[in-house]
Amino acid sequence: MIDLKGPWVQGFAFDVHTLDSVPDGTYSNGRTRFNTTRSQMGELVYQIKYNHNLALVDDVLRILQNSEDFQNYIKNIDAFLIVPPSNRFRPFQPVFEITKKMAEVFNKPFLFNVLETTNVEQIKNIDANDKYSKIKNTMVIFKQFLSADKNYLIVDDVFDSGSTLRAYVDSLKENGYNNIFIFTLTKTRVPD
Repeated sequence: MIDLKGPWVQGFAFDVHTLDSVPDGTYSNGRTRFNTTRSQMGELVYQIKYNHNLALVDDVLRILQNSEDFQNYIKNIDAFLIVPPSNRFRPFQPVFEITKKMAEVFNKPFLFNVLETTNVEQIKNIDANDKYSKIKNTMVIFKQFLSADKNYLIVDDVFDSGSTLRAYVDSLKENGYNNIFIFTLTKTRVPD
């Protein structure tokens, strides 16, 4: 697992997202096409997220179940939270489906309704500082579901610049929830 530094108590990505990506021609619209090799977890995340292959969620869980490092990491976690989806129009929400299954398999509560956003714009390809501000200014925390003495794990699929997770963790800490841990399935090699 890869250590992720930030305002959280501790954070990890299970693996890198891509191992290699080399230019491989151009598409008809002139954009460069890449031949990308992903880690095992990276390929699963890609297939679930972009090819809508929900059946692969079980493969993600098998990998996590076989990881002693992951199991040790979540031993003292009281409940799982998720980052609200950046694209609300997918046929299903990958992070929701994966975290729901994680909660079942590892017998932890899944508080899927704690973190929300009022933002409806896509924020994927904007500057990390702008993304942080936009997220922080549009987030909603439903505090009635949280307790200051519990350990919460925020789950996301890919760690890139970390601005999304930083915004949520900073806001949770400002509201008295200091025991926040993070876990992402993968981490990009080079942040946006």
